[in-house]
Amino acid sequence: MFDYSFVSLLSANFHFIRPMLLLLILPLALIIAVRWQRSNGEQSEQVLPEHLHKALTVGELGWRKRLPLKLLTVLLLLAIVSSAGPTWTRYDSPFNEDKAALLVVVDLSQSMLEKDVAPNRLIRTQHKIIDLIEQRDGGRTGLIAYAGSAHVVMPLTADKQVFTPFVSALSPEIMPIEGKQAQQALPLIDTLLSEQKGASILLITDGMVPTAINAYQDYFSNSPHQLLILGVGDTQREATLPLDVRSLQELANKTDASLRLISVDDQDVQALAKQIARHMEIASDSMMPWQDMGYYLLFPMSLLLLLWFRKGWLVNWSVVLVIAGNSLLMPTPVHASEGALLQQQTMPVEVQQREQKNATLTTTIWQTTQQAWFDLWLTPDQQGDRALHKKQYLQAAQHYQDPFLKGIAYYYAAQFKAAQISFMQQPTPQSLLYAGNALARQREYIAARNLLVDLGKQMDQAPRESDVLLRADVSNNLAAIQKIIDDINRYSESQKGTTDGLEESFELDKEDPITSDGFEEIAPQEVLHKETLNAREILGSEELANKWLNRVEADPTRFLQAKFYLQLQSQFSEDQ
Repeated sequence: MFDYSFVSLLSANFHFIRPMLLLLILPLALIIAVRWQRSNGEQSEQVLPEHLHKALTVGELGWRKRLPLKLLTVLLLLAIVSSAGPTWTRYDSPFNEDKAALLVVVDLSQSMLEKDVAPNRLIRTQHKIIDLIEQRDGGRTGLIAYAGSAHVVMPLTADKQVFTPFVSALSPEIMPIEGKQAQQALPLIDTLLSEQKGASILLITDGMVPTAINAYQDYFSNSPHQLLILGVGDTQREATLPLDVRSLQELANKTDASLRLISVDDQDVQALAKQIARHMEIASDSMMPWQDMGYYLLFPMSLLLLLWFRKGWLVNWSVVLVIAGNSLLMPTPVHASEGALLQQQTMPVEVQQREQKNATLTTTIWQTTQQAWFDLWLTPDQQGDRALHKKQYLQAAQHYQDPFLKGIAYYYAAQFKAAQISFMQQPTPQSLLYAGNALARQREYIAARNLLVDLGKQMDQAPRESDVLLRADVSNNLAAIQKIIDDINRYSESQKGTTDGLEESFELDKEDPITSDGFEEIAPQEVLHKETLNAREILGSEELANKWLNRVEADPTRFLQAKFYLQLQSQFSEDQ
């Protein structure tokens, strides 16, 4: 199935990073035109008749005539376009806050228990949702279930460990009313995604009723969000309630959605993940730089350069030498055979040490020679870019001289302390924003909040037009961190008067992260005169955190069933 999201991304974001270089096409056209006219003037067509010219001319005719000049024109044109920097996508941000939000809407009607796909439609749906979460790798995901009514199973979260048990608990039994009213989920979608940009809604179902199709058409006609539809079922196998592809196709046509049927492999999950990311790129105002896609034009340019080896054509030996030299300096991987390993095991210890020393020395020589070659042609920051694109983040951090780029490389490598230190070395507003994110990754929520508050005050005192987007990011991150602190504080306050975990309490070291403002608890006199039990203790002790988590019911099915019933009762009361 053709991926229309790529076409949308291309049409919405395509531009040139350095458009002024396209003006080089004008002198190129002038030079080629002069050379073409001169080539025509050298011909004897003006003296000889056409039939004698064809008979006496030795050489190529037709489209091959003046082929070197034609190919040179194409080659130079590709070089100009490549230098102008065509682009349509940005570099991926290392911060999960920039990931696309996804809201999964799952059909929990009785038809989802059909077994035309093994073991049944619902279980396959659960597997696909979990696979999609793994594929997204950090993006925030929410979950809504509907039957005769719709309910929020899980708000937007990036915590896969919390999300997965609730996906496994999905069942028609937890729904208070039977039915197939997908339109009941629209108010919940609007509430959860009210502050999200570039979000996607994934509707997983085996069919839609006409009233729901009309409701979705009205909603998505004015919604900036993307609708994706995953049809669950197999039309080639019999089922009591077969997959209604017609209604799903009608929904896709009326909402400009993408319809995809469930597959036995992960092709459907990979395609959905790409569409979600691309829609985020279209709608996002990310501050990440544009990715120069002109480098890909080097491949057709290289193929055209090969033609210059023909006799009579100019050979660009410098390009050949650079490519050959780069290839020769790349170390060849050595694979040890089973016989060699057995022989090594039978060697004396001194011989093994000498062989290992020689191998290490050879590797060091190769690495030194290769590094010297790269130092000859690339700056340290360019070498850092090369390592970053190869996902060798620690090596990239070692090469980068710019503290901001070094901090990003450390952030990619999950070295958040080192990233924080690098960002703080050059305290620009953007560096301070990213330093706050690095602090939050270390669970230093209080320090991160204070840093972002100070940054907001600095930007308010010296406002600049270029900081409008950055100021919005600071405000959003500050609100998210404050929400985490408030949640931890509320939980800590709820523990007042309880005795759970008192024997696990301890004093925080000076280096432990400060995650909340903290609450002081007065325990019963028969247990302890004074006890402090707050979120710092729970998050600071792995043993205490595991014990606290073990008290949570492993199967949330009953919890969801009771929650949905109470929500439905509350809605009935409000309507009356």
